[in-house]
Amino acid sequence: MSVMAAPRKYSLELKERATRMAVEARQDPASRAGAIKRIDDRLEVHPQALRTWVKQAEIDGGLRAGTTTEGRRVRKYVKVKTRENVRAKQQRLQEQARRGPVDPESPTIDMYLRRWLAEVFDPCLSAHTRV
Repeated sequence: MSVMAAPRKYSLELKERATRMAVEARQDPASRAGAIKRIDDRLEVHPQALRTWVKQAEIDGGLRAGTTTEGRRVRKYVKVKTRENVRAKQQRLQEQARRGPVDPESPTIDMYLRRWLAEVFDPCLSAHTRV
């Protein structure tokens, strides 16, 4: 059984045309006010959809601050790769746990503190002690 994506409400050509028209209209200060409303009425596009497209186009064009489309793709790729790495590490650790106990010689805080007291603290203390 294959899963099909839902059909798009607006074609890519309509989206690109409406976005281009709105961005151009918003660049002219005289026609900036109400530009999105005029264009969505003319092309029969939902106003919020057009606002979202224009906002993303302005971000991609460097006119507005935000995450670009390419930045979203990269972030999604990194997130998926990270998730895959975490899953692989979890599987390795589970396999090690099935094979037997973890190495008992792994350092603990107690071992670290004993070494620090013996190697660092005691020599420093004896160097400053007067007899």
